[in-house]
Amino acid sequence: MKRIVLILLVISLMLSISPVTSASNLIEEVDLVKEAAIISDLTDEHKHENELLKRIHTEVVNRNGLSLNENGQMEINVTAEDVSLDKEIFDKYLLKIERSNYLVSVGGVYFDNNFELVFLPLEEAVNDIYTKDMEKQKLNNILNEDVQRESSLREEIFAKNLIPLNIPPDLFAYQIVKANKQEIQDYYLVALYIEGNRPQALLATTALWISRITNQGIWDYKVQPGYTPHDKKWMAYTRSSQYPSTRTSEWFGNYNYGFTGRFLFSLSILYAGGDGAGIMWGNGFDSVEDKAAIKMGYDESY
Repeated sequence: MKRIVLILLVISLMLSISPVTSASNLIEEVDLVKEAAIISDLTDEHKHENELLKRIHTEVVNRNGLSLNENGQMEINVTAEDVSLDKEIFDKYLLKIERSNYLVSVGGVYFDNNFELVFLPLEEAVNDIYTKDMEKQKLNNILNEDVQRESSLREEIFAKNLIPLNIPPDLFAYQIVKANKQEIQDYYLVALYIEGNRPQALLATTALWISRITNQGIWDYKVQPGYTPHDKKWMAYTRSSQYPSTRTSEWFGNYNYGFTGRFLFSLSILYAGGDGAGIMWGNGFDSVEDKAAIKMGYDESY
């Protein structure tokens, strides 16, 4: 976890000197239709509804109508009829619970004794999300073992039949990083919907991103199962390339760093973060090749 704290210090420094997380920058990166719908729910026109949902929540809590499962997520044990509510407004309350549970499942937040959602401080949020990612990865690795065994068997069959295996496997890089960025966007939008506070939603989303791209994080592809070693070669498909080109797992990590990082930071800030993390981890400044991969990801993230 020491490495997470180190990159946390780097990103915190960048946040203190750069306004890249302003609303004007971020709004360009978010699905405007979704953003507009969420923002409309937070305007003065809808304050009455939001206050009503809070009163419903208080009533449900007072009736002991909520409990937490083993994963720390809320379960509701009452119906609209139990609390004498219109089904439409009660369904909106259920939707808010569902979205809150989503945040808890990802990490960085928890429910307190009054079943209120609490956003953890940045460092604690990073650690919480990282820990949950590692737990999920253990389960995924069980499935990956079967895949790896099948791959080894296939290679053995090819070898016996004298079929050369010098062509790198395909890597649909753009599709993977696009899905990764969507995770970041979804988390931000839900946090904004629940909290109604843009700075808090941005801070929570920054914690998610840090936990993923940090050393040994699930987006540190050069050390991930199936991607190791760092110089493993792939035929990578990107957004701008008509044909695949030979790339490495280390390149893919940098490409993803730039692609997903654009949602929160400028390119110069991402460069600084990569250099700072490299120095703290003893790897020195990013190479020209590293920066080129970061820029490629950043440029294709539109």
